[in-house]
Amino acid sequence: MRKRRFFNFLFPVFLMITLSALLASGYFISRAVRRFYFKQLVTQLEARANIINWQTRGMFHPDSAAALDSLAKSLGALSHTRLTFILPEGRVIADSEEDPALMENHRRRPEIEEALAGRTGIANRYSATVKRKMFYLAIPGAGEKGRHFGIVRVSVPVEDISQALNELYAIEIFSLTVIGLLAVVVSYLAAARIARPVKQMQVSAERFAKGDFSRQVEIPRFDELASLAETLNCMAGGLEERISIITDQRNELEAVFAAMSEGIVVVDNYKRIIRMNRAAGEFFEVKEKDTAGKQAFNVFDNREFLRFLDRALYSAEPIEEQMTLRNGKLFLQIHGSNIKGGNGAQIGALIVLNNVTHIRRMEKIRKDFVANVSHELKTPITLIQGFVDTMLDSPVDDVKDVKRFLRIIANNAQRMNSIIEDLLLLSKIEQDESYDNFPMETINLRDVVGNAIKLVEGKSKEKQIEISLQSSEEVKGQLNVPLFELAVTNLLDNAINYSQPGSAVQVEVAVEAKEIVIKVKDEGCGIEEEHIPRLFERFYRVDKNRSRKGGGTGLGLAIVKHIASLHKGRVAVNSDFGRGSEFRIYLPKSGL
Repeated sequence: MRKRRFFNFLFPVFLMITLSALLASGYFISRAVRRFYFKQLVTQLEARANIINWQTRGMFHPDSAAALDSLAKSLGALSHTRLTFILPEGRVIADSEEDPALMENHRRRPEIEEALAGRTGIANRYSATVKRKMFYLAIPGAGEKGRHFGIVRVSVPVEDISQALNELYAIEIFSLTVIGLLAVVVSYLAAARIARPVKQMQVSAERFAKGDFSRQVEIPRFDELASLAETLNCMAGGLEERISIITDQRNELEAVFAAMSEGIVVVDNYKRIIRMNRAAGEFFEVKEKDTAGKQAFNVFDNREFLRFLDRALYSAEPIEEQMTLRNGKLFLQIHGSNIKGGNGAQIGALIVLNNVTHIRRMEKIRKDFVANVSHELKTPITLIQGFVDTMLDSPVDDVKDVKRFLRIIANNAQRMNSIIEDLLLLSKIEQDESYDNFPMETINLRDVVGNAIKLVEGKSKEKQIEISLQSSEEVKGQLNVPLFELAVTNLLDNAINYSQPGSAVQVEVAVEAKEIVIKVKDEGCGIEEEHIPRLFERFYRVDKNRSRKGGGTGLGLAIVKHIASLHKGRVAVNSDFGRGSEFRIYLPKSGL
């Protein structure tokens, strides 16, 4: 076999070493240039910030906001730097490019938190205010004699930094390119015609191995190498088609697997986990990405599930079982069956977990509702029937007794009527729970809440309970006034019933973030934490005897919840047992 000279094979190695050295040096030089540039930038920005801090000493006070904002805009224009002055609570009182009054609170900005800790804060992030990426530097600034202080922040656009770095990179790339071209030319002349096509096929083969089939191997002039190149191209075409099909199928399966609400666990015959999706990980509170290849008993600490897994592996038929997790708060319906490979041999087991917590909860609520409504109606019916039978069986001569019996019958009849009316109202809201099915009008919420307070004024005076209303601004909303007034009245009535004589009830209408909130706070007995999740259910009573004596139907809070939902809002409650409760109705500003 004819051998070629060693030089013709050795020189390409030298070329590769040269190019590798150039790339490596270019990489490290680029990193060094970038570090040096950012270090200089930080030094310059810190110097500007210290100078500005010295110039504005004693001005960090809301009363000086106008002067400080004017100074910021002047200095920002001169220094081509965005300047921002921020109070310790995060409020922006001056900015060189924006109106401080329109800027959100900056307390949680990373560079501000660093500056508040007494350090120089640096951050490279997107600015929601100016709508572009900025490089920030913030230092703590002290006021005169330490009475007032704040944060001085300077920043420059990241695109300016990138442009400066790109210019440096361009020079570096140009230099490296010139050197590289010279090396390529010399290597090409030295390696002649054999090294080049062999190298090309080598690079192409490596590219094919990585799954890149965008370019084919160039066909060289030598017959043997041409045949090899054609074979590589045919192999690449076949691989690309097969990999594309496999990738599409895998992506489809992955998407379906990840999107399933049912939990999926797949194990092999040795109980090693092959796959587990996100839903299963959430059920058992484990990270599904960290479980592949691990033994099931090292991942799941639920013995009931591990026993079910054993049964699924050794059972010839699919099995089914129910189990609970998280101390009975999560109910699962589990299906298990073994899976077989292409040769028919068993290779593991598939477990499917369905979350039936909502179904179980709905069943319990339905049962409780049937029991409660039966009980609520049975009590007045029993009383009415009893007194009617008494009057029929034993004629009463005393007119006072007759009136007393009739009054009791009338009160209980009225109670049944109230329960039925509330149930009908709830049914109507549930059936037509749409913002468009009820007449709405734009009105000041303070007026609606004020009218509700007047409706319970008589009851509050009887118990000597003072109701106060706070509304810092005029908050208008599009409401169904009678329904919303009923919701607030129910909350006030509830607060009065559970408050001690001589106490106070506070009502507040405020705007928080993206919502309008109506708060009703009492100083009553409070609610135990165990009752709060079910507080807005129909007929659910914390103190059944006391609620019934107060004349309530047990549907007031349920009505409040549905009225809030009708207005695209929500309800919430905070309670300190023994000290009082605060009920809140939230309404979205965007929907009003």
